Amino acid sequence: MSDNLTTQTIGVKYMMFEFWHQRNLKADLVFIQHFPKLLYEEFNRISKGQADVENCQSKKHLLFEIFTFVFRNKHMELFKNPKFKSLVVFFLIFIKTHDRVSIIFLETLIDSINRCVSYEPYNVMFIEENAMFNFYYYFSLDLRKTYDPFLDMCRKVYNDDLREITKFNDVKLTTSMKIIMSKFVETRDTECITLFFMFLKIINRLKLLCKVEFNACHLFEITKFIFLRDYHQMNYMFRPNLSILWIHILNEPENTFRIDAIENLIIFTALFSIHLHDNLKYLITNRINIIFNKNKKQILYVVYFTLVAFPIIDHPAKPWLRKMLKRLHFKFGEYFEKFSVKIISMDNRFHILQYYFKSLATLNIDISCLDEKVFEDFLNELADIPSFSTFN
Repeated sequence: MSDNLTTQTIGVKYMMFEFWHQRNLKADLVFIQHFPKLLYEEFNRISKGQADVENCQSKKHLLFEIFTFVFRNKHMELFKNPKFKSLVVFFLIFIKTHDRVSIIFLETLIDSINRCVSYEPYNVMFIEENAMFNFYYYFSLDLRKTYDPFLDMCRKVYNDDLREITKFNDVKLTTSMKIIMSKFVETRDTECITLFFMFLKIINRLKLLCKVEFNACHLFEITKFIFLRDYHQMNYMFRPNLSILWIHILNEPENTFRIDAIENLIIFTALFSIHLHDNLKYLITNRINIIFNKNKKQILYVVYFTLVAFPIIDHPAKPWLRKMLKRLHFKFGEYFEKFSVKIISMDNRFHILQYYFKSLATLNIDISCLDEKVFEDFLNELADIPSFSTFN
């Protein structure tokens, strides 16, 4: 059996050598249809953890060569072949072990992966099996040399072309996300952050946030790390996806995460201030009235409570906080200049103006003529409502 397997291995290597630089559909079809049975069974044994460790690495290396070979051309009509799918499955399983090996044809392999994931079913498999994370750690990437090709590959895997009707395994997505987050908490490897945001973006775009479970404590560690490292680039790092994710988590009935410390409150205020500021900026630019829904009300509460706690915050350690809160305050003021607040319901207006005037007082901002007019109009309207009036 060993001699036969050796012979089959030599035959496969010879055929790859002969046809590597050819775009020959017929040859590729013959290669995959008549793929050696013993070699296929050996790959299957390795994928199930049944092979000898001594020969395992050489066979994995061969599988990487074969994968690179069969996907060197974009023969989409062949990608549906079950044996193609088996090779993809073997590849995804093999790189899960994080053996930290190096290969000389890494960029060629990346090119083949890019062609592989152009076929949507394989694209889904790469996302579900956390392939980009596993690829990064298995091949122990030196990103000084391979950063651009690797990042480009990640973008192709987590692409914007996947349709919302695409079917994903929710359990696998949850597992993959937990692995990425846990690895970051353990190592503080910033590449985990890059992969996390790419993963999060595609999950949010496909409307799968409600189906994926998150470790809220690990997510908070990521949120805090990103902000404290990159708050001066807050518009870049704090994308809406992260705010939306936290709003979703905090609203979950089974959520056990609590904003129960000043430090936590400040980080969430930073996150939500940026979210609100950017949302207001978009509304002003596009001349759209604000829709003050439950989510906006809740995140405004978080900002409001930080203003309440302002006197006990260590401001020298957080010089950015006042600046950030003022930034949000003035954006609300700009919105009031462009739109009448009277179109907002009385209840919602109460919450907005409660925050706004608390912000004025806490941040020592001079009251403008517009502020006085908004406040006066609101009080006059309150006086006309029996339940708010002093005299019934």
